[in-house]
Amino acid sequence: MPFEGYPSQVQAAVEGLLEENRVTNWKISADSANTTVVLRFTKVAGIQNGGDGAVGVGQRFPPHLEAALEVLLLENRIVNWGITAERTGSITAVLRLKPVGSVQDEDSAAQHPENRSPSSHSGRHHCGRAVRQREQRRANIAQHLERSTGSANNDPETMEGGDGEASQPAAAVQTESRTLKDENNFIQNVSQFFNQEDISDVVLKVGEKKFFGHKFVLAKSSEVFRTMLYDKRWQQAGLPEIDLEESEECQLHFEPFLRFLYTAEVQICVNSAVGILCLADKYSVMSLKTLCTRYMVDNTQSPKVQNALNWYSWAKALHMEDLIDSCTKTISWNMEQLFTLNEWLEMDIDFVADILGNPQLVVSNEFTLYQAVERWLLSDSHLTDLDENSKKLLPLVRFPQMMVQQVYKVETGELAQKDGSKDLIEKLLNKAYRFRSLCPFQADLNITFSEEFYRPRNYKDLTVDTVRMQNTLRFGIQVDVRTYVGPVPSTVREGEWKITYRKSNDSWTLQVYCHDSAMVNGEARIQVVLVISDDDDRVLQVEASEETVCSRGNHLTMVITLPSNNEAKLMTVLIKPLPN
Repeated sequence: MPFEGYPSQVQAAVEGLLEENRVTNWKISADSANTTVVLRFTKVAGIQNGGDGAVGVGQRFPPHLEAALEVLLLENRIVNWGITAERTGSITAVLRLKPVGSVQDEDSAAQHPENRSPSSHSGRHHCGRAVRQREQRRANIAQHLERSTGSANNDPETMEGGDGEASQPAAAVQTESRTLKDENNFIQNVSQFFNQEDISDVVLKVGEKKFFGHKFVLAKSSEVFRTMLYDKRWQQAGLPEIDLEESEECQLHFEPFLRFLYTAEVQICVNSAVGILCLADKYSVMSLKTLCTRYMVDNTQSPKVQNALNWYSWAKALHMEDLIDSCTKTISWNMEQLFTLNEWLEMDIDFVADILGNPQLVVSNEFTLYQAVERWLLSDSHLTDLDENSKKLLPLVRFPQMMVQQVYKVETGELAQKDGSKDLIEKLLNKAYRFRSLCPFQADLNITFSEEFYRPRNYKDLTVDTVRMQNTLRFGIQVDVRTYVGPVPSTVREGEWKITYRKSNDSWTLQVYCHDSAMVNGEARIQVVLVISDDDDRVLQVEASEETVCSRGNHLTMVITLPSNNEAKLMTVLIKPLPN
């Protein structure tokens, strides 16, 4: 560092400034003289004639750079330095950086009387004025640089020697680099080697088939293949033929998997997706796994229930959260369709438990769900494990959300008479009866029923209104609807509400107002749920509001964006009374 206090980053920044302005035939050096730092720019291309004199730097050095250096200091917040410019010889230009608030050494001042300026006298007045001047220059620098760059590049004096004799102009050097790609040809060149025997250096045996491979291609695409082919600790490493043990599903689809390593493309369909996905996961080909996941998520969107059922267990096994979420939504929203399929009784217990534990199920009522669980428990394939299966599944059924008549049917039903389940059912039904008895008085008794066991799912029986989405007559009109009063399910609906609908493009706004008749102790705790379905009653989307305590002084507002596709036909509005 040539001078204590000199900004160390300035020299490097100035070199960058020269490069950016294509001033490529100058080099920079720095030294100090007392309180002055000198940046010396020396012409290194061409031979210059002699000639001294206090000639402006602009005759030798691109003039716009002085202003640019001013900005450089300001951008680095170095506001206590000033710049003066001069020419000291035929091939040298100098920029002097001086602290504007310091007193310059007398010897230095005598040696350079032409450099004396107000900046050589200390004082706050001048320091503030210098800062303001720099700020003004900074504000106008864009215009100045544009003008002076053009003049500097075209001014004959900037290309002349010290006494006006012409010299060769500096050659502009292109310093910007670019990356050129030839991806298509590269992939095409690699793909032509797929399964070519004459240039293969390894054979992959999969079941009864053999594939001719290339170690480099396999190793660059898969860490697993790299280990198998080159790690000496691997039993088959270095062998000309490697036997791969794959499931029947993976054997069927190994060829498109292997082709992807050469072509970066894969032909996939609903029937091949699982096999290709498992191979991508096993051999850690993450790009292919990502592509498979996207395809499977797209093809498990509601109402594609069958795909969701087929792929749910694979998504769980491979910890694919996006696919799990997509499958879960589609299955949960269309549970009653699942109950009609033969696959329902063949589902494993973990799947059934996952579904029962999902609070977003869309079903007619809890009793319908219980009947499906009862059929599953009493089916021939599960009856032998009735005791264990009942302990895992029955506590997930929300008996308190059944009507009293439905609770009684459970109590007298077949499952309640079985030795493996009757004691558990009796215990759960007692909790349901307790809820029905105490919930209306929970404020007085200071008790809560906040567990999921006591809360309603998305029951279609809670429907208060159904809107055909292409019907514009509803917009801006109030609709009167009714619910039962309080959180205890009842067939009597005496709670009055009003709903208004507004639509703007694909955005819908619902406002729900509560009347006194729907309140208990001056309030009603609810959640509004919208179920969007097609003409075949297949659910496409479910949207739920925040839980809201409605009273005489407020209302619930719900703004949602609904699907604009042609399949969405009906919007069913549910009002769910919630316990505290």
